[in-house]
Amino acid sequence: SNATAKRQAAEQAKAEADAKKEAADEAQDKLSQGAVAYFGDKGASQAVKVLTDPTVTEYLDAIHNGAKGDATTLDNMIEALKFIQEANQLRAKEGLQPLKVSDTLMAQAMADADYANNNVNHPLQFPASENLAWGYTDPFNGWYDTEKSMYEKDMSDGVLDCKASDGKPVKPCAYGHYTTLVNTDFTLTGFGVSQNGNITGIGGNTHSQLFTENANGIGSDAGRIMDVDAYLTDLTAYRDSLTGADAAYQTALAKSKQAAQDASAAAKALAAAQ
Repeated sequence: SNATAKRQAAEQAKAEADAKKEAADEAQDKLSQGAVAYFGDKGASQAVKVLTDPTVTEYLDAIHNGAKGDATTLDNMIEALKFIQEANQLRAKEGLQPLKVSDTLMAQAMADADYANNNVNHPLQFPASENLAWGYTDPFNGWYDTEKSMYEKDMSDGVLDCKASDGKPVKPCAYGHYTTLVNTDFTLTGFGVSQNGNITGIGGNTHSQLFTENANGIGSDAGRIMDVDAYLTDLTAYRDSLTGADAAYQTALAKSKQAAQDASAAAKALAAAQ
C-alpha cells in the first residue's frame, strides 16, 4: 500500500514538474522577445507592428527585439516608464497635467531610441514630436534643467529673441526639448531607453520620448492608453510572472526528484518484505 501511494505521488509530481517546465520554457521565450511578447499578450497589435513590420517602421533593422541593452527588453521598458514618471513630476512643477502612456507611442519611442544608438539625428519615422538624448544617465538633466535655465534667461526681457534682459545674446539659444516637455497641448507619451549607444565619443545610453496631443495624432491605433503608474504596475507584474516561472519549475523539479526517491525506497522495502 505504501509503495503504491509513493509511486502514484511520484507520477503526479513528475506530471506537475513537466507542466511547470513547459510554462518556464514559454516564459523564457517571451522574455527573449521582450516588448513584442508583452504587446502581443495585451492585444496591442499596432505596437507589435511597429517593432516587427518594415511597412510600418522605416528603420526596422535598428531594432533587436529582446537583445541585451536594446530598448525592447522588458527591463528597459520598465526603466522608460520610470522616466515618464519623472517627466510628469517635472510637468507638475510647471502646473501641468500628467501625460498618459500609449502602447503605440511606447513602441515608436523604443524604435527611435534604437535608431539613435547609431545616428545623431531624428529618424522622423513617426508623426509625433520627439526629444532625443545621447550619453545622459538622466536625459532630463539636459532637457529640463539646462534648457529651462536658458529659456528663463532668454525670457528675462519678456521676449523669446535669444537675448537676455541686458541685451546680451543667450548662447546657446536652444531650449526646444524643454518647451516640448512642458507643452500644454500634449496629453500622450511614450519613452524608449537603450544602453547600446555606439556614437563615437558618446556611447552609452540613448533616450527617446515621443509626445502627441491625442490618440488621433499617432496616425494609427494608439493601443491602450493608461496612467503611467498603472502601466508600470501591469508591466512589472507581467515581467515578474515570467521570471518567476523558472523558479516555480525548479521547485517542482526538486519535489519530483524527492518523490521519485521516496517511491524507489518504498518499492525496495516492499521487495524486501516479499
